[in-house]
Amino acid sequence: MLTLNNEKLNNAGYYLINNHNFWSEIFLSCNIHNSSVIPTAGVNFTEKGMNLVYNNDFIDELSQAEVNFVIMHEVYHLI
Repeated sequence: MLTLNNEKLNNAGYYLINNHNFWSEIFLSCNIHNSSVIPTAGVNFTEKGMNLVYNNDFIDELSQAEVNFVIMHEVYHLI
């Protein structure tokens, strides 16, 4: 069970698990954080691993299909 602080991100995780196994492995390996400092979403690598940072207000404005796309887009940067 995914336990992210945003229901749409949880749903995006399940979408990836059910439809795109490779992307789901990358997504589930990320340190995922909410931040109001960034306007949308982004990824980076640090000594602590892969990081996915998102703005909760941005995610909440999107449809579930759009969130799925944004997460796949960000994961693709890591790949």
